[in-house]
Amino acid sequence: MNARYRLGQLDTARIKGEQLIGEPVLLDHPEISLPVYETLARVAIKSQEKDLAIQRLNEALQISKRQVMRLADVDTIAAQIRLDEMQSGYLLKEERFKREKLWLIFSLVLAALISITGGILYRSIRQKRRLEQILFESQKSELSYFNSHHLRRHVANILGIVDMIRHSALPYETYAEAEPHLFRATEDLDQSIREITAKLGD
Repeated sequence: MNARYRLGQLDTARIKGEQLIGEPVLLDHPEISLPVYETLARVAIKSQEKDLAIQRLNEALQISKRQVMRLADVDTIAAQIRLDEMQSGYLLKEERFKREKLWLIFSLVLAALISITGGILYRSIRQKRRLEQILFESQKSELSYFNSHHLRRHVANILGIVDMIRHSALPYETYAEAEPHLFRATEDLDQSIREITAKLGD
């Protein structure tokens, strides 16, 4: 159609243009229909049909406005899509930040609990050792006391009886007299040794 217009074939260009704008497919394609209406307006101007030229230019203007509105809508939609993408990205980052924050808090609480538990265990072990040491010292002093008062007494009795028998003028008669005392001192010594063994076993 443009070629016919440039060659000066105005009637042919008009007929071809009128056929094109009659096609319903062109309504959805302003990139094609806009040049058709502009060419028809130029043909009308050359043909001295000013009213038709104004009408065709107005139709071209309406197509241009619709195209601008579509582009603006597309731009608005694209901006909304970008905004939605930014918001969803922000929400994802915020959610990730919250999760990381929770893990950090959990880690700190766990570390604090481990430290507290370690401190309590250390303190209880230390107290247990101290109590064991006190108990050992107590048993040691009790054993020393028992040794010095009970065992030594029985040993001293036995040594005294034996010494008396050894230095006596009649050792056999003195032995016969001292035998029950010697036997009793030996039994007492045995009993004391059993008590010490029982205490050490505890």
